[in-house]
Amino acid sequence: MIHPSPDVTPTLPAKPTLNPTPPPPNPNPTVTRWQEVKDRGRAQRAPPRTPDAFAEALRIGVELGELQVPQKEDVALISRIYRDAFTTAMQAVTELQNPFLGWGDVAGIALCEGLAHAHEHGGLQKLKRLDLKGNRLGDATVNHLVNLAHQYGLANLECLSLGSNAISDQGMRSLASAVARGSLPSCTSIELAGNPGSAAPVQEALTQRQKSANASPDPARPPRAAEQARAGTSPTISPLRQKANALFGRKPKSS
Repeated sequence: MIHPSPDVTPTLPAKPTLNPTPPPPNPNPTVTRWQEVKDRGRAQRAPPRTPDAFAEALRIGVELGELQVPQKEDVALISRIYRDAFTTAMQAVTELQNPFLGWGDVAGIALCEGLAHAHEHGGLQKLKRLDLKGNRLGDATVNHLVNLAHQYGLANLECLSLGSNAISDQGMRSLASAVARGSLPSCTSIELAGNPGSAAPVQEALTQRQKSANASPDPARPPRAAEQARAGTSPTISPLRQKANALFGRKPKSS
């Protein structure tokens, strides 16, 4: 027996929406360009913490359950490892490159505190270049750098790059005073272009220091007797030779 086929109602396509709702943005989009990788990596970089600050942050994180360690007793061990690594790294470092990180004065001061701790423990002796250009560092960071310089923590620094930051005239004057006082004795290049303040006082201090260095006599070369005579001074004679000259009626020899 043949049964009749049931009625089949064709399914019509849905009417297209004139203004479709876009899909929600991906909270973790895939980064495909190398420049984006670099920029996102920079945004996550923070200044090196002092060993004390690291130990305190680790202790609090473990107590709050935000950080996990195998045993709570490991906190002291991890802190000691960090302290040793920090000290070793700061004793060997020759360059610190931290440009274009978006750091403000909070990060800048934290960096200076780390450098001050390193200096107090024998570090920074090999540091030649400090690059902080392209951030948002202001006068507060400069004041901390100047304080470190006054403690001769940057005695061997040759190049300081602070261009394209937020340093005002006050910060420039503070930096110029450090140069004039000899707190940056090895520094011959200070890059300051792109800041709100004028770099003229700093450049003038560098120029005056160079002029003074050129005018100073070489301390390793004592003046000759003839030069001393022209200057109205006499060559130094030992007390023993003075007695011998007086005993035998000798006149001092000129060299």
